[in-house]
Amino acid sequence: KGSNETHSINGDCNTAIKPLKINQHDEPDSPLNHKAICSKYPDDGQSVLLRGRLGTEHAMRDPVASGARVVLIDTALTQADVPLADRDIERSWSYGPAPLSSTDSTFTDRLNTLQAVALRPFSPVHLRGNRDAAGNLYVTWIRRTRKDGTWADSTDVPLNEDAELYDLEVLNGSTVVRTAAGLTSPAYAYSVADQITDFGSAQVSVSIRIYQISGIVGRGTPEEKTL
Repeated sequence: KGSNETHSINGDCNTAIKPLKINQHDEPDSPLNHKAICSKYPDDGQSVLLRGRLGTEHAMRDPVASGARVVLIDTALTQADVPLADRDIERSWSYGPAPLSSTDSTFTDRLNTLQAVALRPFSPVHLRGNRDAAGNLYVTWIRRTRKDGTWADSTDVPLNEDAELYDLEVLNGSTVVRTAAGLTSPAYAYSVADQITDFGSAQVSVSIRIYQISGIVGRGTPEEKTL
C-alpha cells in the first residue's frame, strides 16, 4: 500500500524505488538501479547512494533529475509467493489499497510475467585475456555468488549452484561465431586455429561473452569484454 504524500529523504537509510513499471527483477523499476543503500551521511547531511549492488550493475541507468519522486521501500513490502513452475508464464495480477477487497473498484488488473531473476547467477567479473607468442588467447574470469558472498580470508565465496558451469561465446559484432558450453572452470583457451576457423585469420582483439549457469534457470547475467 502507499500514499501520495511527498517526503524528503533524511534520517534512516532506505531503498529508493520509483514507481514506474515492473522490471526484469520482478519488482518496481528503480532510478537507483533496483538496489540502493546509503553509507554514512557526510557532514552536509546528504546521503551517499551506492548503485549496482547485488548483481544489478548491468541494469544501471542515467540518474533521474533532481527532485524526482521516489517511494521509500521498507519491510511493509513483501515478496509474492509465486511457485517456480509459474516462471515465464503470463499471469493476471490485481493491486490496490490493502484494506480493501480485490473486487473493489479501486483495484487495477495487469498482466505480468515473472522470470525468477533472483535465481540467475550474477555476471562473472575480472574477465581477462593473455596471448602467447603464437597468438593463442587464454581467457580467465572470476565467478560471483548470489548470497553469503561476504569475503572471508583464505576462502572462496560459496557456489550456491548445483555445479560450477559456464557458457562462453565468441562474437563477431553481434553475431555469435563460437560457443563453448558447459565449461567447468573459469578459463578458456581460444587457439589461433579456432580464430582462423571463425574469422579467417588470427585476431588482435576478440569480443568474449561469459555466463555462469544455474541448474534451475539456466544462463545468468552475461559479462562481455573485448580482449
